Amino acid sequence: MVRLTATYLWAHLSLLQLITFLGLHHPGNLLLDSNKSVMLATYLLAIWFKKIPERTIVWSANRNDLVLGGSTVQLTEDGELVLNDQSGSQIWIRPQSGGSGAAYAAMLDTGNFVVASQAGANLWQSFDDPTDTLLPTQNLNSGAQLIAPYLEKNYSDGRFKFILQADGNLILYTTHYPLNTSNFAYWSTQSSIGSGYQVIFNQSGHMYLVATNGTVLNPVFSDSVSMQDLYLRATLDYDGVLRQYVYPKTASSSRSRAMAWTTLSNSIPSNICLRIGGQVGSGACGFNSYCRLGDDQRPSCKCPPGYTFFDPNDERKGCKKDFISQDCDHPSQEIDSFEIEEMPNTNWPFNDYEMFASEGEDWCRQACLSDCYCDVAIYNTAGQCWMKRVPLSNGVIGPSVAGKALIKVRKGNSTAGSSAKKCDRSNLITTGSVLLGSSIFLIVLSLLGIYVFFSRWNRRQQKMIPQQRLMPDMNMQNFTYSELERATGGFKEELGRGAFGTVYKGVLANEDKPLIAVKKLDKMAGEGDKEFNTEVKVIGRTNHKNLVQLVGFCNEGQHRLLVYEYMSNGSLANFLFGDSRPNWYRRMQIAFDLPFSTYGQTYRNISLGSSLTAGSDNLSWTSPSGDFSFGFQQVYPKTASSSRSRAMAWTTLSNSIPSNICMRIGGPVGSGACGFNSYCRLGDDQRPSCKCPPGYTFFDPNDERKGCKKNFISQDCDHPSQEIDSFEIEEMPNTNWPFNDYEMFQPVGEDWCRQACLSDCYCDVTIYNTAGQCWMKRAPLSNGVTGPSVAGKALIKVRKGNSTAGSSAKKCDRSNLITTGSVLLGSSIFLIVLSLLGIYVFFSRWNRQRKNTIPQQRLMPDMNMQNFTYSELERATGGFKEELGRGAFGTVYKGVLAEEDKPLIAVKKLDKMAGEGDKEFNTEVKVIGRTNHKNLVQLVGFCNEGEHRLLVYEYMSNGSLANFLFGDSRPNWYRRMQIAFDIARGLLYLHEECSCQIIHCDIKPQNILLDKSFRARISDFGLAKLLKTDQTKTTTAIRGTKGYVALEWFKNLPVTTKVDTYSFGILLLELVCCRKNFEINALQEHQVVLADWACDCLKEGKLGLLVEEDEEATEDMKTVERFVMVAIWCIQDDPSLRPGMKKVVQMLEGAVQVSIPPDLSSFISTI
Repeated sequence: MVRLTATYLWAHLSLLQLITFLGLHHPGNLLLDSNKSVMLATYLLAIWFKKIPERTIVWSANRNDLVLGGSTVQLTEDGELVLNDQSGSQIWIRPQSGGSGAAYAAMLDTGNFVVASQAGANLWQSFDDPTDTLLPTQNLNSGAQLIAPYLEKNYSDGRFKFILQADGNLILYTTHYPLNTSNFAYWSTQSSIGSGYQVIFNQSGHMYLVATNGTVLNPVFSDSVSMQDLYLRATLDYDGVLRQYVYPKTASSSRSRAMAWTTLSNSIPSNICLRIGGQVGSGACGFNSYCRLGDDQRPSCKCPPGYTFFDPNDERKGCKKDFISQDCDHPSQEIDSFEIEEMPNTNWPFNDYEMFASEGEDWCRQACLSDCYCDVAIYNTAGQCWMKRVPLSNGVIGPSVAGKALIKVRKGNSTAGSSAKKCDRSNLITTGSVLLGSSIFLIVLSLLGIYVFFSRWNRRQQKMIPQQRLMPDMNMQNFTYSELERATGGFKEELGRGAFGTVYKGVLANEDKPLIAVKKLDKMAGEGDKEFNTEVKVIGRTNHKNLVQLVGFCNEGQHRLLVYEYMSNGSLANFLFGDSRPNWYRRMQIAFDLPFSTYGQTYRNISLGSSLTAGSDNLSWTSPSGDFSFGFQQVYPKTASSSRSRAMAWTTLSNSIPSNICMRIGGPVGSGACGFNSYCRLGDDQRPSCKCPPGYTFFDPNDERKGCKKNFISQDCDHPSQEIDSFEIEEMPNTNWPFNDYEMFQPVGEDWCRQACLSDCYCDVTIYNTAGQCWMKRAPLSNGVTGPSVAGKALIKVRKGNSTAGSSAKKCDRSNLITTGSVLLGSSIFLIVLSLLGIYVFFSRWNRQRKNTIPQQRLMPDMNMQNFTYSELERATGGFKEELGRGAFGTVYKGVLAEEDKPLIAVKKLDKMAGEGDKEFNTEVKVIGRTNHKNLVQLVGFCNEGEHRLLVYEYMSNGSLANFLFGDSRPNWYRRMQIAFDIARGLLYLHEECSCQIIHCDIKPQNILLDKSFRARISDFGLAKLLKTDQTKTTTAIRGTKGYVALEWFKNLPVTTKVDTYSFGILLLELVCCRKNFEINALQEHQVVLADWACDCLKEGKLGLLVEEDEEATEDMKTVERFVMVAIWCIQDDPSLRPGMKKVVQMLEGAVQVSIPPDLSSFISTI
């Protein structure tokens, strides 16, 4: 033991002369002045092993507050050991309560440094104040802790700690770095509450937890070593692992050991990569990195493909993208710029914002590529696709890790680059322009002359060429103001006035001189302009026989006009309240025509398979079965006398389920009641509405539930500190997005929380609550909710004012400005001549090409339908390469339109123009073009150029029902039920609800397509027969497909909509049984024809045989029985016995009782 008096210690340490056991250690940290000419060393007051070459520190005083040269250590007359910096400020003091009676300080042979009294009592000792290391005979008492260093050569507090809690449990924690508070416990002794008293580290190298009575509770390290031969220490390393180290004292005592620190066999935990998995915090490594256990059993941190370390000298700071993220304003345009890199046996187990089940790996890849928020998708063997967003936490790789990581990165060299690189490229291009430029005077004159010439020429050409006749994203005729002025005779004959304008009668200058009603909007501000946008974009897409059809519009200068079909009998008000009382039956028919529900035309309705009714003993109410609006059942008074104090309109009863959907939806994946980045608010009318937080706008103003996007540039993660002043915090009290947390700090103040978010480039929102918790969140934000019962305040990070992305762009702009000035000053006459010649050649070719590509008439007569050129569709399909299918009249190809969002299309190329082929073309374009329903495939355009006849449909990503239904795996029963509902509603629309009644004539699985949501869409109207509105049947040659054709076809009898009912019945049986109607290889002969077998099973009460291998269906036999009975009603031989599709829908939904169908009879033979 070395013993020093207070005077001796002061004399030696005040000059910073290091004695054998105590010193100011220099860890390699340097400070430079602003000119980088003066180097200042920083010092650490520490204890280390002296007799080995490596200065291994086992204790330090000021690990978080290094001092400069000229600092002092002294044992004062008051008995306090004090470290002062070069200015005399106190940095560290022990004992903090004063050392009254202290006589000396000494280093014991154990490595314990003590401040003691004259009697030898320890007033303070380093063993009671450990940093990251325990030495033999040093104990860890209740409440004491070891804190790991930040890095191997950075001794400040790190991100892990080893603590004996007051409850007696010995635990390893991660911390909420840079705070020292505990986060995730990744190892513990799991001692019973209050049992643990002290951790003992004895001279044999054993470490164990003991109780107050001395009973050993849990061994921590059990390796035995010889203290005579080896130095020994237990250290919590910077990687969070507690290890035992030994070092031979002499070469002779080393035996087989190297003369270096080596670890004993055990370490705690054995694999930290797999043990750390907290919901918040980065994990064993930094954000966006992953942890790998090496062959030496030490963890290392790596970056996934496309990512690099924030700081190559500090791998635990995590990784950042080295490419530009996908643009959320136009995500579809950038899909081809990205690709997927695979990492098997890799996972980041949190950060999920969406999960899709029962999907394939290719689907998962494409979903991530199509989603601008997705940075990584994890796909596992269970068919689950987990979508993740940076910052990614708790990354791990190893043989025991299930799942494959699909990392989305930019292709090739389309990297983010730096602003400097972009600027360099821009300067290189501009500098090249200098060499090819011309003198400023001649350039200005030449360009001015060319501009004036082509401006005048272009104006003359535009007067000769009609304006674009289609509204963007809308197949709607665009009239000029002069056309409508002529059509209405100068707006003379007024039909009526409304809040936003006047309606005039007019006649179009077409061949059949159709009458029109022109609504002239005369209030453009506020609601008037809003009405215009609403009517054109929404009503223009509707088509129902009980809705007035919008046939066109005018949007020219200040003129806003809407063109409707003309209603010759005027308004219901004039008809109903006139001099004579209208016929009762006509009034009944008018009431039936009011479109309260159109079975699918009301897009937000949710149609349920079970019967749901609302009623009261005192009031007479009726509720349309299964019709809901965002979860609220609506009721309507049957008569005016029963309405009492209620209006004659749909109103809700007192109860709704749930009472507050905003608060009830809260899953860890999915967007919640509203879309991502939005929040749900319950209004005074108890209806939820979706809103965007400050700085965000809706993706689609017409669909608020698609969520919100930022309307500013995100913080730059390459230089986040440079942009702090460009951002500010917007407050939203009583608001929360309860998931999407990647970090949590506590206890902190609100100002600290604000600054933490502003300093963190990943942070989009932080939630601060009264408990002092600060929850850091990253978009996409889900399950947003606001309301008085919501605890916490949302702090939204937004850009200030009009601040832009940063200063580097401005620097680049200034550099480009200087170089551009050089372009204007440098030139040559020779190059000007070449330039003018090049311009002449360019415009000559451009003019020829322009003439060749001037589109033909873009509207088909009497049809608001986009007319494509053949070359446009040839380019869209890549030369008609990818074939989707073949039909009787042509082949269908996959294509992509050259529009902003690159929509996929299906192009049907008709290759038989004579006879039925040409007839099919006219039928499909004129009939389907006027239909609009969610269960019909939409016709978006056509081509009628020379000998070419092509039809352009929206693309259905999940193919035909035939492939889905008769594939290798049996589809979900409930999805098959929904498909049956979809087909029935689509047929109901064709038969009864569209402007012109349509008989499809060829309903079969091949003509039912499935969209991306597996919603059934009826396609291929090539065999449809158009009926006029006052017809109920027609005659035609046999149409349709064998097995689905009604018997009346074979006798050339009049054909009604009941032929589609028959085909639907066969299709419904196929959906129930998951097999084709005719199977020659059936197990038994009576099962060959499905319709006959189903009738037998129903008659014998053995319907279970039809679905005996379908567990879901067998648990829902009531629905199976209802569907089979409906199907048999539909396939009755006598058409008069078959129900119409309206009744079929009601029977399927359970709104109408299904009676036992009669036996199938030979109707045809009786004729």
